[in-house]
Amino acid sequence: MLRSTPYCRYSCLTSPSSLTGSHSVEPFRPVFLMQTVTLEQQLTRLRRDYLATLPGHARVMMEASRMLTHVRWDDSTLEQLQKEAHLLAGSGGTFGFDRLTQVGRELARIAEEQLQTTGKVTLASRTRLEHACEAMLAEIETVLKVRKREKPLPREAGIGARLAILDEDPIQGQHLKLWCEAWGYEVSWFSSLSLLLEDAREHSYALLLVDPLGFASVTPLLQEIEASLAMPAPVLLLSARTDITSRLEALRAGASGYLTRPLDNDVLRAEISRLLASNRLTRPKVLLVDNHKAQAEMYKASLDQQGFDSRVLHKPMMILDVMARFNPDILLVNSHMNELNGPELARLLHQDSRYLQVPIVFIANSAEVVHDEPSITLAGDDFLIKPVTDRLLMDTLHRRLARARHLSHSLKLINGSQEEGGLQNRGRFFQQLETDLAANRSSTQSGKEKDILLYLAADKPELLRNQYGVMGCAGLGNQIDHWLAAHPSIGRRGCALSDLVWLVKIAFQPGLTAAATAEQFREQLSHTPFSLAGSSQTLNFSAGSVALSSDLPDAEHVLQGLETACADATMAGGGRVTMASLNGNKARPPLAERLQKALKAHSFVLQYQPVVNLDTNQNHFQALLRLKDAQGNLYLPEEFMANVPDYLKDGLAGMDRWVIEAAVSALDGVQGAEAEACSVIIKLSSSVNTLMEMVPFITNVMQNARLREDRRLYFAFQEQFILKNLEAVRPLLETLSRLNAGIIIENFAASTKGFLLLDELPLIDYVRLDANWNQRVNRREEVAALLEVLHRRFGGMDRVIACRVEDAKTFSAFWDMGIRHFQGYFVQQPGNSMLLE
Repeated sequence: MLRSTPYCRYSCLTSPSSLTGSHSVEPFRPVFLMQTVTLEQQLTRLRRDYLATLPGHARVMMEASRMLTHVRWDDSTLEQLQKEAHLLAGSGGTFGFDRLTQVGRELARIAEEQLQTTGKVTLASRTRLEHACEAMLAEIETVLKVRKREKPLPREAGIGARLAILDEDPIQGQHLKLWCEAWGYEVSWFSSLSLLLEDAREHSYALLLVDPLGFASVTPLLQEIEASLAMPAPVLLLSARTDITSRLEALRAGASGYLTRPLDNDVLRAEISRLLASNRLTRPKVLLVDNHKAQAEMYKASLDQQGFDSRVLHKPMMILDVMARFNPDILLVNSHMNELNGPELARLLHQDSRYLQVPIVFIANSAEVVHDEPSITLAGDDFLIKPVTDRLLMDTLHRRLARARHLSHSLKLINGSQEEGGLQNRGRFFQQLETDLAANRSSTQSGKEKDILLYLAADKPELLRNQYGVMGCAGLGNQIDHWLAAHPSIGRRGCALSDLVWLVKIAFQPGLTAAATAEQFREQLSHTPFSLAGSSQTLNFSAGSVALSSDLPDAEHVLQGLETACADATMAGGGRVTMASLNGNKARPPLAERLQKALKAHSFVLQYQPVVNLDTNQNHFQALLRLKDAQGNLYLPEEFMANVPDYLKDGLAGMDRWVIEAAVSALDGVQGAEAEACSVIIKLSSSVNTLMEMVPFITNVMQNARLREDRRLYFAFQEQFILKNLEAVRPLLETLSRLNAGIIIENFAASTKGFLLLDELPLIDYVRLDANWNQRVNRREEVAALLEVLHRRFGGMDRVIACRVEDAKTFSAFWDMGIRHFQGYFVQQPGNSMLLE
């Protein structure tokens, strides 16, 4: 049994003199080493710093053991003890203390077993844990008394790829960094996830080495890393956990590899080489356009050494053909070419909306050509003046690639689809699905289903990724996207949910049931060959399906049911369709009764739709009102608005007061660095007279809220509403302006009356164009004069919002006109990073 004062037994763990004995252990401090220090000296210093941390770990474990033995047995203390054991098990062998690793693993295993035990702790299990703690502390004492030899140093250099290390332990992180650098890699070490994510938005890495010890689950960790990377990169997990469950969780979450600590350096080096080699197809692709062959080949050699996949084009007039075949991520262009200079080439590419997002880096002979060149591409461009160092070139390319990837995510918030004629983006399809379900619930023609919703997934996706790689599966996904979009029973009514998973709406086939229609479609897809690794192959698919009827719940519950049904089909062997079990709603009360109860309970919720500024990344959020019933289903305003006067106290005015208070509360509660200048847009539903009566309430709420200056509440009003009630509503608008609230005119048609309205109300902050502009904007000569008036009125186009943009071509037209604010379809909370994946 451990004593109640265990510190007395292990004096070398607590005595100050023990830190200055024959082993020369110095107090712990982070290591930032000069280049003049040899690798052997650096590793020796890290080993000494590691030894200096052991007494602290021992004290934590002794205190945890004392608490468990003499105070209280609880899971939180046991988890702390387990974490310490995992940490030492993973680090001991790294510095040559293999016995410390063995004892640490045994203690971690016993603690894990006890955590899994739901019953009362037994004397036998308590004794086993105490003995394991005794062994751990004794081994630490032995380590501090006996000097171990450092492991052999590396002798060969590697290939120079850029690696990132995420390890909260500075000693292990620096130790790993030194070895990787000795192998020839360029390495950055990060002590926290936030530091890694901040850097990953600006720089690209060929491989990430991640220790997940400080994270509850690897799945959200890997998802957050993947969403923040400037360019996709494999992730190698380095964990002290040796159990098969942890390995499976990591691989299912998307990790490319899993090694257990302590690391065998030969195994680690081989795994890094393997992952870098397998990742060659995911390297950023650079197209060099330069008619000076020797210069182009010099740049190509530098790019290839740094992990890029580069091609050289010596004849700029062939740019369109090469772009279609190579599909580069970024262009490196000589500004001075005889046939076609750099800016001319960029403007030629810009005429094709497919290349609007491809950034361009120009290399110029002098600064004279730089100053007057505007940004041509959406992702922005850079001009570099010769001579250009490798470091400057690489940093510029990584920065532009990061910007392009962030832009790609933002465009998914905005556009209805990625390309004309393709499947819809998720936000666009989800919004339409919500509308369709609401229409079905309100329909009086129950039982006349026309469409089937299909949750479709390729079978054995892990095997496909292992066999064909990330890029191979991405190409396969694009082929299936196009096949689905072109299918006559779909007609673009679908979206990609994730890799090799889709949600599509298919039409009923005459004379067939929903199950038969879905199975017929699945079989047709399964017999369609797709190109993989240079040959045509067919794939198996599983699906969950449901007929879109009037008795379905809301979109969220429908999707959950479909996902479960698809998983059931996969677990049953795959290659089949399972109908989702969503008929429980037939026993629910009638729709009118559910709405009545929810309204009387003021059961409202707000969802938020981003208004994205692609230049500044400062975003507004449009509040969307929903009603929630007792089963958790959400209803759109068109379903319940007519019932508000009858069932809600104070009618529309009461609902508007709730919206104002909820929006102010949301603004006040936003957290995070990206939400510093957050704002929320709300729409009110009351009549003019009622709105005027609400002025004292609005004033009171706004003044009491004491919102920070960089957070603002905007009120949106329909253009026609203000035109009809201008004099009556003017005092309200003036009051809102005095309260520092913003004012937005929406559904702005840019008519003569609308422009006069802007002259009458100079306090307008933004105008949101009506949906008809999506057709008008491509007729540039027709709308040029109208946009010029807006430009003069606002001193630019930064106060104009375009919405419901359907594809990249329409987006490109708005962008060319100087519009930078866009409102799309995606829904998410304010304050979150603007990331979809």
